[in-house]
Amino acid sequence: MWFNNCVGGRNYWFFFVSIVATFAYSLVVALHVALASFKVNFGDNGQLVKIVLSWIIAVVLAVFGFLIINLIILHIYLLATQQTTYQFLQRKKKE
Repeated sequence: MWFNNCVGGRNYWFFFVSIVATFAYSLVVALHVALASFKVNFGDNGQLVKIVLSWIIAVVLAVFGFLIINLIILHIYLLATQQTTYQFLQRKKKE
């Protein structure tokens, strides 16, 4: 869906840094969940429920991270080709 607005030239780097930071944060949280689950006593039912919920969150973050890394790759491409998102979408629309 197109909202007919854009980040703008002055705010572009802030946007780019924010999506990179969001990806890094989701990666750190997912890794923390994965590593912390190896230290849990699985005999305790309460701990098992927490681990299952944590792994569900880790999977959601992995999907989220995958989507954000695609957004980062798109914007690296746009920076390399010196295009705006609007120009990119208009070119794709014509193809």
